[in-house]
Amino acid sequence: MRTCILFFIFISLFIVPAKAQSTRIANHNNIGWYTYTGTFNITNKWGLHTEYQWRRNNFVTDWQQSLLRTGINYYANKQLTLRIGYACRPRHTLMGRYPLINLAKHLPNTAHLKW
Repeated sequence: MRTCILFFIFISLFIVPAKAQSTRIANHNNIGWYTYTGTFNITNKWGLHTEYQWRRNNFVTDWQQSLLRTGINYYANKQLTLRIGYACRPRHTLMGRYPLINLAKHLPNTAHLKW
């Protein structure tokens, strides 16, 4: 009998809706994330990496973010490729209809990254 009561108490914990989730914003948007990636061999040991990501809201109408990456590959052996590169990421301060969190508002709109 005690096991039955503990079982029902345990199950009831998962049936009651969580109050923390009741204030969550439901944002239904159509994000388009389009990507180009290319790797080109220059020699047997060296190559070039190129990448561009175009992130849009409402499929293509509203600008969110773009990302350009370039890199130089060194093929140490068949199992190991080493890469050093540069990335540029301009972004918009809105992601859909909602502004970025307060922390992100203080970041620069364009990031220059080494990777």
